[in-house]
Amino acid sequence: MKVIQVVGRSNSGKTYFIHRLLERMTVISPGKVGVIKHLGHHTFDLEEGKDTTTHYEHGAECVAGVDAEKTVLTIRNDELVKSLEILCDLGMEYAIIEGFKSYGFKKIVKGELESGECLLRDPTVDEVIASIDKFDDYYTLNGLVSELKNNGNVTEGCFIATCSGAFDNCRKDSYVAADLPNEIKNINGISDAGIRLKKDYSGTGKPEILIAVASDNRKDAVRAIDTALSCLFPEAE
Repeated sequence: MKVIQVVGRSNSGKTYFIHRLLERMTVISPGKVGVIKHLGHHTFDLEEGKDTTTHYEHGAECVAGVDAEKTVLTIRNDELVKSLEILCDLGMEYAIIEGFKSYGFKKIVKGELESGECLLRDPTVDEVIASIDKFDDYYTLNGLVSELKNNGNVTEGCFIATCSGAFDNCRKDSYVAADLPNEIKNINGISDAGIRLKKDYSGTGKPEILIAVASDNRKDAVRAIDTALSCLFPEAE
């Protein structure tokens, strides 16, 4: 999932720009664009007396209200990462973030705000679309599994084995991103494979390795994951 972060001071035109960007991106990728807005010091008020509000007030960790058009979800969590995980698990291809300027994603900066991760400053929508591949990626294990299924190589009833975890000494070169997944895919009996290095953009945790392997045979999938881990952590052998 590509993360497109838009930051700037108040009244710098962030929301207006995101609306224009959405108009283009939802044509390019219909149904696959999510938006997260940082409300800052403003608190979103739940409608008083409604059942979904009272469920939350009585301690529910998560409350969903579903009508004929949409689902409204209230989660007892204020972390950007949690919202990104939800969007990625839902199969979003793009996440547009408004605000959260302290996070380390490459950014679109509106106005004169200083940012060490500025990729584009006051760009046009066309300039953003042309630079879309330069923005950061964000992955979850469920999102990686969905990606394999969407590739068309995973047949019904196919077994998908997964592995994830934080790492300190994993290889981080281009081999991991490009060559190793292709090597795993070429193993006899493997339908598809994905390997991703999930960076820590909050600065509070460790990077993670995410692996998903599809096969008609459970043992083949598990062996392929073991092969991938041996390549990722050669010093542990």
